[in-house]
Amino acid sequence: MDVRPSPANYEHREGSDDYCRAGGLFRMMRAAEQGRRVANIAGAMRDVPRFIPVRQIAHCLKADQAYAAGIAAGPGIDLSAVDRAA
Repeated sequence: MDVRPSPANYEHREGSDDYCRAGGLFRMMRAAEQGRRVANIAGAMRDVPRFIPVRQIAHCLKADQAYAAGIAAGPGIDLSAVDRAA
């Protein structure tokens, strides 16, 4: 009888927050670095269907409010229209 734990039964997301490091990194950046990061991401989403930046902004909201607001400003998306559960 094999008593070793099975990798199939391991829940790797249990107790982890996938967004705390991204938010922490953004808050550690200088304002100029934050601006370049936001402009780069917002610019990359300029010509994509609207649902894509909305979904990305929802993820950014989980990391940092200012991060999400900056990215949302690029394509003109209102944060209140973003589903935070995405």
